[in-house]
Amino acid sequence: MTDGCAGQIATGAVEPGQFVGVLGTTYVLKGVTRELVTDPAGALYSHRHPDGWWLPGGASNTGGEALARRGPGPPARPGRGGGRPWSGFVPGVPAAP
Repeated sequence: MTDGCAGQIATGAVEPGQFVGVLGTTYVLKGVTRELVTDPAGALYSHRHPDGWWLPGGASNTGGEALARRGPGPPARPGRGGGRPWSGFVPGVPAAP
């Protein structure tokens, strides 16, 4: 299983008709379909779902670029060196202690 599929499952998009975009260093758009979806151009690919369905989707290197354009991560917490990475950062939500 790929990290893109793991991210998809972590969001709860696990039933046919559900799709999700996951932004990390890669942007992954994944979904669940009952039938295999094919793409003659090869941009779309599918993994097999444990229940026999399909996990079609695609990936783009725009994930890291989107985060880079956002600027440096949130400031470091007192007593810790460097800023925190964007991973897990949600604007307006306090960081865990």
